[in-house]
Amino acid sequence: MRRRNALVLLTAIFFLSGCMSQKQPTSKYYVIERPDSLQVSESLPPSSVEGYCEILPVDVYPAYASQSIAQRKESNEIVYYSYHHWAVRPGESMTLLLEDYLDQASVFDGVSTRYWKISPGFKLATTVYNLETLQEDGEMWVHLSVRFKLLRNPDNEVLITHHANRKEVLPQKDLNLYAKTVGELFHEELHHFSQKMVEQLSDNQ
Repeated sequence: MRRRNALVLLTAIFFLSGCMSQKQPTSKYYVIERPDSLQVSESLPPSSVEGYCEILPVDVYPAYASQSIAQRKESNEIVYYSYHHWAVRPGESMTLLLEDYLDQASVFDGVSTRYWKISPGFKLATTVYNLETLQEDGEMWVHLSVRFKLLRNPDNEVLITHHANRKEVLPQKDLNLYAKTVGELFHEELHHFSQKMVEQLSDNQ
């Protein structure tokens, strides 16, 4: 009886030690950044819109607003990767990217997420409707739907709107590449929107 109990105990110890020695998955974190190839100073005509612009916090739809990275499974079903996350919430990252791009591009006399001593003549509202991976025909896709909207203060008159619904296949299933592509698509559409602002507002001044 004692020998049997000892055998059971040893078996349990070996089982537990085996479970504890198994390598646990490591969480990975990804950032949305400006593409290295983007030359902001050379991307727009040398024209500035007179006035200052306040950049409002980017509004990301709730399903995509957290640090969880979403994957579209069905038409109305999404799941989240268990061990892959955004290092910073997308709305916060994109707000900083907007400010950095527009400041370097000199689209306005000045841009900021917050003004204290002056009343900016414009404000920029950005909405992200979709930010997810898609799986189609065994391939991974990026899906980014974003809208930029420039308003005039203080009456909130909408001056210019730019909406893009982008889908792009990745050469391989890689979430690091996914994050890189999100940054590229976001800046491509921001560039198109900036061109609209410079062309249309410069003509009206």
